[in-house]
Amino acid sequence: MVPVDEVAIHILNKLDKYYNSMLQGRYNISSVNNDDIVETYEAIGKKIGAIIRGGEIDYDRVSNAILNDIKNELIKGITFDQVDD
Repeated sequence: MVPVDEVAIHILNKLDKYYNSMLQGRYNISSVNNDDIVETYEAIGKKIGAIIRGGEIDYDRVSNAILNDIKNELIKGITFDQVDD
């Protein structure tokens, strides 16, 4: 089984590359920082309110929210079959 966070990061990268306006509209970020994915997760976590005690971001909740956004069609009209260069 593929870890949820890996699937979520894959989704974010596809949105960044092919559907950037959706990435900006849904998560209010202009790009995915793959060199520091924590930065991207923190921005999304703050946007969706995935904050736990002490002001920390709940990374599992962020990953699940990204998957649920696809599942619940909050992000729709996209395809994941593009071949990356």
